[in-house]
Amino acid sequence: METLEQLREKYSNLCEEQCTLYEKIVKLEQQEVSNNFAVGECYLNTACDYFTKIVAIDNNILHCVVITDGSIQRDFYYLNGTKCWKKITPHQFRDIYHAVMRDIQDPDLEDEGESNWDIALKSIYDSINKEK
Repeated sequence: METLEQLREKYSNLCEEQCTLYEKIVKLEQQEVSNNFAVGECYLNTACDYFTKIVAIDNNILHCVVITDGSIQRDFYYLNGTKCWKKITPHQFRDIYHAVMRDIQDPDLEDEGESNWDIALKSIYDSINKEK
């Protein structure tokens, strides 16, 4: 049976190993972000139907402009938040931006019909599906 001192030493060694492994994980995530993403690239999150354009990269954090069907905002993402992202062109991002701006500014926009957002989103999905 192990003594209390042996268990404390073993625990201390495990804590040190945990810290070392965490530092390695962070470095690898930073490399992966810098290798896979660049400022100016645009993406569609296929899980939530929103669009992002990377405006800055800080270590493993992506700072983005985010467009949803009713808003345009800034947000940030970690690498694990990008698993459902599909790359789109800056032109497609600009199209969805203009579509949302037209919808936001349209006082007569009704919930029943197709909005500019719906039309642009369908067009982008169609182009992504053609590439497969």
